[in-house]
Amino acid sequence: MLDLVFFPLRILTTFVHESSHALAALLTGGSVRQISIDLAGNGITATSGGFGPIIYMAGYVGTIGTGGASILLQRRPGMGRKAFAIGAALILAITLLWIRPLQDPWGFVAGAALSFMMAAGARYLSENWARTAAVFLGVELCLNAVFDLRNLIWMATGSNTPNDAVLMAAAYGGPAWFWAVCWAAIAGIILVSTFAAYWRR
Repeated sequence: MLDLVFFPLRILTTFVHESSHALAALLTGGSVRQISIDLAGNGITATSGGFGPIIYMAGYVGTIGTGGASILLQRRPGMGRKAFAIGAALILAITLLWIRPLQDPWGFVAGAALSFMMAAGARYLSENWARTAAVFLGVELCLNAVFDLRNLIWMATGSNTPNDAVLMAAAYGGPAWFWAVCWAAIAGIILVSTFAAYWRR
């Protein structure tokens, strides 16, 4: 039952993770061919060009960063419902741009549903409830990213299962676990800085 309740949060985390890969590709001069998300909550982002080390790292670090931004925005008055509106617009844009409905109907429906829920939050939640919900979602994104990094380190040290760290090692050398640990360290710095800033008076 709890798995069903938290499933939308898992899909949101995957959506942010894959979108972070896509954004990193664009910001480093590359392009995005497609984003796919499956029913198990796994995702793949196909890119061309760009700076690989940033693109591979961006999924985990970008999810932590997005969660942190959602939390820190709520220190500013009036940002609760605005955060949901911004989230709805971004998710819808990414869904329409990079998820192919004929090739990945589930991913397209998931993106549209997430956008709809964000828009509903912006429309119907009171400002106080919206701020609380935005902080909750930010914390969930951060926690899910931490758990994903823990799993990544385990996979990178115990198997050659395809993942971002294994692909990074294959493309640029070094052991996969090294890259996973480096990304975890960067994510940890972002996480600590976020909560320190949030509680600073």
